[in-house]
Amino acid sequence: MNPDRIKVLCLVGKGRSGGTLLNNLLGQIDGFVAPGELRHLWGWGLQQGSLCGCGEPLPQCAFWQEVLKTAFDGRAADPSTIVAWEREILSWRAVPRMIMQSPHGRPRWQALTSYVNVMSRIYRALATTTAANVIVESTKWAASPTALGLVPGTDSYVLHLVRDPRAVIYSWKNRDKRWVDRPGTPAMERFGPFFSVASWWARNSMAHMTGFRRGDHRYVRYRYEDFIRDPRGALRRICAWLGEPDADLSFMSNGKVTIAPTHTVAGNPNRFRTGEIEIRLDDEWLGRQPLPDRLVGTLFSMPLLQLYGYPLLPQKGR
Repeated sequence: MNPDRIKVLCLVGKGRSGGTLLNNLLGQIDGFVAPGELRHLWGWGLQQGSLCGCGEPLPQCAFWQEVLKTAFDGRAADPSTIVAWEREILSWRAVPRMIMQSPHGRPRWQALTSYVNVMSRIYRALATTTAANVIVESTKWAASPTALGLVPGTDSYVLHLVRDPRAVIYSWKNRDKRWVDRPGTPAMERFGPFFSVASWWARNSMAHMTGFRRGDHRYVRYRYEDFIRDPRGALRRICAWLGEPDADLSFMSNGKVTIAPTHTVAGNPNRFRTGEIEIRLDDEWLGRQPLPDRLVGTLFSMPLLQLYGYPLLPQKGR
């Protein structure tokens, strides 16, 4: 690993696969900083004023004021311009072009060139202001410039989180989650089984393409279920992979963790949970999911279902 380059861990995959929890756990480790879904720093955060993970409106958060000041030498960045770049390069239409970008040489794409320079400044500022060895980026979009190794001055790694697609279907259809960081705490949008399984397929396939691009030493895959059953072991393996083998995990004991507030930009509303939290497998779907939804999730997720080691007929305890 190059000590002159900033290590960035990208969490990618489909939402509701444990990314927010893993992000917050990694953020508790000395030498790690976990700013959440940095893709939403400019729009949701600076333009709309959504809450930082610490509970303050992001534009007024002292942590982010210091990071932005350091990144841009005290000059104000234009969020609307950066959001426009994101819309151009972080879209489904742009995925093939992004996957084809070479990490060597300057891209012939003005929006991408400008955006990676901004993100390089942000990562450098995060490392400088926090003295972090590893920055955890949980945007989940596998075709991002960071995940593809296109951001100057970074050493990026891709951790692909997967979850049983039937559990993902159940969560997006049945869980009543609310945007607690927005006025009126509106409900998060819910989706039916066909949309969720199609999105699960697309997101995981994109992660595989990125993994193929990055190579075995830059890409690993974890199942949500395995992570939840042994979170301490998973964190130790992740830290060793990143070259941080001496991580202090004293905040974890007996299936519980103590979470201090983090300065997450965006993510699942669970990012605001602090204090002592029990880590347990969310398998309510096994007993409550309607049969038609279960069939859609099973039939339309093969062969990835089998690749990830999920049984066709899932049962509790397996």
